[in-house]
Amino acid sequence: MSEKLLIEQVITGDDDAFASLISPYKNYLLKIIFSFLKNMPDTEEAYQEIIQKIYQGISSYNGPNIKGWISRIAVNHCIDRKRGKQFTEIELDETLNQTQPSEMENGGILSPEEILISKETQTELVKIIDSLPVPYREVIKLHYFSELTYKEIGEKLGINERTVETRIYRARKIIGEIWGKHAAL
Repeated sequence: MSEKLLIEQVITGDDDAFASLISPYKNYLLKIIFSFLKNMPDTEEAYQEIIQKIYQGISSYNGPNIKGWISRIAVNHCIDRKRGKQFTEIELDETLNQTQPSEMENGGILSPEEILISKETQTELVKIIDSLPVPYREVIKLHYFSELTYKEIGEKLGINERTVETRIYRARKIIGEIWGKHAAL
């Protein structure tokens, strides 16, 4: 059956026609999405969101190249998703770098010099964490910044709880080594 006929049937509400129209492009879309998001749980979630967008927008499709059209939807969705994630990370970094009024030493408020040193230390720590390989960076941020348990992280990332524990251990070790080298300078 031609794509044009399938599209006409989808517009009339035929879900089977939609499945027939999209199924040849599933692996193609997954490759595009994964190239942006770099992990399977996010890729699978984004795939479902993109399929919904394609279904909702199919009535506006009027071109000769369905593959190009769905590719553009996928790419735009991934870009939007990454922008949102980067915005969240920026907020997280800014929150981490803010000095809290509760930061007191010996019952008194920190001096300007102590606040500056504290902010510099936090900034260096964030830089070290951001330099970690993605699997380690993910678990560290989820555990320490989002305060998720190992079990919650495992569920979120689709990995074993023991794997989460191992990654956090290794990430801490890497952070310690980098911090030790930095402190020696």
